[in-house]
Amino acid sequence: MQFIDFHTHHIHSDPEITSIYNVPLEELNTSQSNQNISIGIHPWEISNINNQFNSIKQKLSQSTVLALGECGLDKIKGPDLQTQIDVFKEHTSLSEQHKKPLIIHCVKSYSEIIKLRKDIDPKQPWILHGFNSSVETMNQAIETGFYFSFGPSLVTHPKTQLTFRNTPLKRVFLETDDSNTNIKELYQKASELRDLNIEEVIEQLQYNFKLIFNNYRYL
Repeated sequence: MQFIDFHTHHIHSDPEITSIYNVPLEELNTSQSNQNISIGIHPWEISNINNQFNSIKQKLSQSTVLALGECGLDKIKGPDLQTQIDVFKEHTSLSEQHKKPLIIHCVKSYSEIIKLRKDIDPKQPWILHGFNSSVETMNQAIETGFYFSFGPSLVTHPKTQLTFRNTPLKRVFLETDDSNTNIKELYQKASELRDLNIEEVIEQLQYNFKLIFNNYRYL
């Protein structure tokens, strides 16, 4: 069985896990060997934008860079919202140019992110990572084509569990983010919440992964 950890801040060594490692900007120039990675400017880390984007652009042609992000909007922490929007729009442009999905950090900004997707009308998939919002928000986002990556809150938070139960599995991924949770534990919980065998969850999420990454070769 191959488990997919869609967004993680840890490098896995388990051969049963396929993951996307979110590389910190300060590590961009260090070797990641064959590790699948995502690269982007987290809204908390926006500083010297030109230098940050230049570093990112130098790496985007590498085959191991599967996605842009995490990037996005955060109304609790980070610079002013307009600055965050401008930086996010630059990520969306790079996502379209390089045909790479966008992994999105969103805190209290779902209406803005959903509106941006409507306005931009991108061809590339947008994935709301660490999704723990309401069923209503999920339904609004799914109307404009979002995917959702559920993290460790799936194990303990009733609201996240309710939303997960109501989200079409064809739009779902699972992730450990920056926690020490085992991705296999999340798959087990997901199978229980959906009353499915774990193999069925694995099969569907592998299909989703192949779909947004154009039949990814290692699955």
